[in-house]
Amino acid sequence: MKYIHIALFALVTFTGCRKFLDVTPNDKVFENELFNSRDGFESALADVYYGITNPNLYGRQLKYGMLDAMAGYWNIPAQQNPYSNVIGLNYQLPVYQTMLSNIWSGLYTAINKTNTILKNIENIKGDQYYDLIKGEATGMRAFAHLELLRLFGPVISQEGAGAKAIPYYAAAGNLPQPLISAGEVISRIDKDLADAELLLKNDTIKTIGRSTNGNGFGTIRYNSLIDRRGIRMNYYAVLGLKARLSMWAGKTDEAYTRANAVITQLETNRDAAIRLVGSSDVSARNKRFSVENLFGLYIYNHRDMLAGYLPDFSATATPTLVPQYTYLMNNLYKNSVHGSVNDYRWINWFGVIGTSQYRFTKFEIDTLPSSSQDQYEVSLLALPEMYFIMAEAKAATDPALAMQLLNKLRFSRNLTTGIPYDPATTTPEVVMNFIIDESRKEYPGEGYVYLMYKRMFRPLVRPTGTIPADLTIYHLPLPVDESIYNNTK
Repeated sequence: MKYIHIALFALVTFTGCRKFLDVTPNDKVFENELFNSRDGFESALADVYYGITNPNLYGRQLKYGMLDAMAGYWNIPAQQNPYSNVIGLNYQLPVYQTMLSNIWSGLYTAINKTNTILKNIENIKGDQYYDLIKGEATGMRAFAHLELLRLFGPVISQEGAGAKAIPYYAAAGNLPQPLISAGEVISRIDKDLADAELLLKNDTIKTIGRSTNGNGFGTIRYNSLIDRRGIRMNYYAVLGLKARLSMWAGKTDEAYTRANAVITQLETNRDAAIRLVGSSDVSARNKRFSVENLFGLYIYNHRDMLAGYLPDFSATATPTLVPQYTYLMNNLYKNSVHGSVNDYRWINWFGVIGTSQYRFTKFEIDTLPSSSQDQYEVSLLALPEMYFIMAEAKAATDPALAMQLLNKLRFSRNLTTGIPYDPATTTPEVVMNFIIDESRKEYPGEGYVYLMYKRMFRPLVRPTGTIPADLTIYHLPLPVDESIYNNTK
């Protein structure tokens, strides 16, 4: 796939000029060379995406690694495991400080790269892909800031939108920016997303779908911008991020409206080819359900990153991350009230060798040349989240509708019997518990559940025991370097 080569070219371009991210006179030469044509902007965008596939970010720690260890998905022995100190949630330990520092610097590096693109974008003002490039960069800046807010920001439901959160960088450079309130961060993200939505209004994902190569047969000049729009910041990703942002801000009515807009538009425009998974997808062994992704990353070396941590089912060595198989089976996937032995997620994502060698197989990769490229796609935002947002938004005011929305998602997982709604017993709290349990079934390996508990400020339910909701477990500390060297706070 040509996207890989573009990304690798970009890696050489940027890593060969490390000072590109420092504002010095020499950098003007690099910028002028890189950003004098659309090719340079394609490479720069590819490097943004490539950079966040790093194992410190969405290649591991923000997916099945640190965040899912914190959520309790894995059976981690006390010794000789890189995550044995993670599950204790002691953020002062060196292992945590290193992980959090890498996440912080990695996401802000991505932001600086997008700002450098936006700084130079007027160089190609007349190019037919000007709006697409600017829209992608603006959307990625919003995405990265929202991720930092979710990770390092306050629990808004408890501390309010006025609580200090993170710096917001709207321009390229190395001048430190002050911590601003969560509310101000949200406002700036919302502005970026509104701008990106307008810029991406003619996104080709609307007409050729999320996985089609828009270059066509015999194309002389390959254009990475129109190849597999689903693995780039795109129009529907921006709409989904707006819904996620509203939910994080505690604006549930707005979140419902925005999530509903995503679903409605996709149901109206089938050409986008983003939909809930069906039996044909499962029979084709599309374990990652990539057809649901509003925004994903293509990680061509994902199999290498998984090795040792979540190896192929055929591997004989004990993996670093062993699923809490028995707990997940009995309490969630085969739960007598809301579970089923036919759940696509249970059937496709978990396995056992013999009687006790448990495996999480969702990310298993078939290396045959005929295998789908979708198996290299890592989800950053997917359609099910829109259903969870809408259900949660209606849990208190219209629990019947909330259950209807939740059941629609469940039906797509081959759960043929809906959870019944009884106005006498299906209270808002009962609905919320169903939403949480369904989310726990939906998101192993995705780095979602810990952040869900944080936003809701709910007890962190893990197989090894429930940890009461407390700001100390939901406050990830800023990196030491940020505390020392950023004197603008």
